[in-house]
Parts: sequence; C-alpha cells; structure tokens
Amino acid sequence: PGVLAEITAAMRDAGVSIESLIQKGNSDNAQVMVAMVTHEGPESAIAEALRLLDGSPALAEPPLVMHILGE
Repeated sequence: PGVLAEITAAMRDAGVSIESLIQKGNSDNAQVMVAMVTHEGPESAIAEALRLLDGSPALAEPPLVMHILGE
C-alpha cells in the first residue's frame, strides 16, 4: 500500500503529467508491475521524477523508461 502514491507524487513534483496507467498484480500482494504513459513533455522532467524515486525501498527494481516515438 502507498507505492502508487509514492510514484505519482514523484511524477507530480517533477511536473510530469500521466496520460494512462496500468497496475498489474496478483492476489498474494507480491510485487506488481506499474506501466505509465506520460503526456509529451521535457525529458528533464522524467529525469527529475526518476531522481526522486531513486533508492526508494518501495520499488523492487529501478524504473525502466521507454521512449514512444510520435508522428
């Protein structure tokens, strides 16, 4: 509990707007996968969100960033 709030607070504090979010887990409350797509914005804001999350004990693994190429 609270992990998603920590992630979204880091995004908020870095000025990153979330376009969509999926949280996939299982019934035993083990690790869950969270995938987000953000609205277009400066890459520096994503870097700041990652910095804010760096070393968080709530995250099982470091975040993975994938660029989505537009038109």
